[in-house]
Amino acid sequence: MTVAGVLLTGGASRRLGRDKARLPVAMRLAAVLQEALDGPVVEVGAGTTGLPCIDDVGREGPLAALAMVPAADTVVLACDLPFVSVDLVRRRAARAATAVPVVGGRAQPLCARYSAAALAAVPALVAAGERRMTALLDAVEVEWLSDFAPAGEFADVDTPDDLARLGL
Repeated sequence: MTVAGVLLTGGASRRLGRDKARLPVAMRLAAVLQEALDGPVVEVGAGTTGLPCIDDVGREGPLAALAMVPAADTVVLACDLPFVSVDLVRRRAARAATAVPVVGGRAQPLCARYSAAALAAVPALVAAGERRMTALLDAVEVEWLSDFAPAGEFADVDTPDDLARLGL
């Protein structure tokens, strides 16, 4: 099965105080997606990685960003996950349907695999005013993953303290 990839680089990065998409993490994740997946890989957002880019003018959040991509079996990554590996992306892509990890009791919808049917539901959710990823998770069938990778692989960079703590 062909699985595409989407790297989300939009967003205001308010807590970080600078554009997350310009951190070396985004370039690394672009390469991870390209190595791990057999389908097309695109960036939605800032256009900083060299991937084909869909500009998410208006920066209305990740759900609105996903409304801009074709509905296909897709692994979606946020650009602030410095330790996501090729192996994790491949394992995510190998799932047969929408599969979302749960780490520390919290769903991780921006390091997940979405079926084409799930992504086909996104434009209607956005048109109805939804901006939360949880709206999508509530609207489609989801396989919740709990024993899949070390929790550290899901560390994200939201603040300057996160950068320092993660050694970035």
